[in-house]
Amino acid sequence: MEKDATKKVIEDKDGTFGDIMIMALRYALGRRTYVTNEVPDFIKNNSDYITERICIVMLRDITYYVDNRKIGLIHDDKCDYDSWIQFQNFLFNLAKIKNYNVVGYMRR
Repeated sequence: MEKDATKKVIEDKDGTFGDIMIMALRYALGRRTYVTNEVPDFIKNNSDYITERICIVMLRDITYYVDNRKIGLIHDDKCDYDSWIQFQNFLFNLAKIKNYNVVGYMRR
């Protein structure tokens, strides 16, 4: 089988790639920049690395962001908020496909 020359291969030798994706997500949440689209797209393209634990942490962080935005602690643009809601939906769908238990992180 030939490798797709256009697809980059990530070797997660020490098992920390999922945690690095969490760090990128946390950096991007609440910002008013292109990174609010770039980070979710990158994570979606590397969703094979999203374990149940990683999924739960990301959903928890997005929920925290949404809650803080609702009470006025975060002042970003609607397009940024919409991007995070779309990514949250992606994570919920991924969790359903992979049979992850994320019931506690469903939208309120």
